[in-house]
Amino acid sequence: MINLAVTRDKNQLESLRLKAKKKNINIIPLPVTEIISMLSDGNKIPELTLFDWLFFSSANGVHTFFAQCKKEQLPHTIKIAVVGEKTGEAVRSYNLDINFQPTQAYGKYLFEEFSNKYNNQSLQILYIRAEKINFNAQEFLAHSQIKYNEIISYKSQEKTVNVSEVDKLTDNDYILFTAPSTVTSYKNQFGTPKAKLIAIGNTTKDAIKSNNWITNIILNKPEIDKVLEYI
Repeated sequence: MINLAVTRDKNQLESLRLKAKKKNINIIPLPVTEIISMLSDGNKIPELTLFDWLFFSSANGVHTFFAQCKKEQLPHTIKIAVVGEKTGEAVRSYNLDINFQPTQAYGKYLFEEFSNKYNNQSLQILYIRAEKINFNAQEFLAHSQIKYNEIISYKSQEKTVNVSEVDKLTDNDYILFTAPSTVTSYKNQFGTPKAKLIAIGNTTKDAIKSNNWITNIILNKPEIDKVLEYI
């Protein structure tokens, strides 16, 4: 039986586990990170009437933001931009519409394609972001008519995983890394993986490459259940 380790908590992987069982694949949860909200109270969110757009580049950003800001507090004129489909699903779970989404689910493309479309307009955007990001949108928009603002809504914190779970993995098995922070946390705890590596998307692939590790598979859509199509 092939083992597939996924850097998520067990309760997030039940659907995948059931599908994998039919293919004789064993799912091993490796929750090497946890999400910590940095919006401890609603006062940290600025006055939203000042902004034309909200930008989200992860579902975690969406959920930590709306844990402090209810949908009813949003100005009816404000629009929402998301990096990709999973982030869009998180926004739609609050019965809100998506007004902009780039052609590829990558932070760089989110801001570049938005700028190409709206650069001749004087707009105020608020980016709800993680503590660590891979693309410097503030620098990119520094000379644009689009005015950049940000709040850090969450951070990924390293979470200890029992080494016995990792010891189950051989070079015939796989690890699906679901965010750049999970790559860092895994390396800090366990060093170089023995198993073949799968990246959920481009930013995670870049994090794997930064350690001089080889990415064997990159998912064409950042959906965890899709990984079974590659194994």
